Amino acid sequence: MAASGPSSRELIGLGASVAGAVILGLVLGYALDALCGTSPALLFAGLAIGVVAAAAVIALQVRRFASADPSAEEQSKETSCSKEALD
Repeated sequence: MAASGPSSRELIGLGASVAGAVILGLVLGYALDALCGTSPALLFAGLAIGVVAAAAVIALQVRRFASADPSAEEQSKETSCSKEALD
């Protein structure tokens, strides 16, 4: 039985989300540096915020992928069936 993981479309979306979060943080940091004249402090702050946002996106998606594990669903069905048989 082949393991069904996330589809290629979901993985591409995850990569795009991670790249987008980091790039958006860099762009916002660069723009704020240009406005405030604090180069490169806000650029690095934007990068840090982008990396944290990317990590959050990854964590949420991994949790979603893990909760959609078909073997976990089968185990919970088996457990509920065995409990019903005992009653």
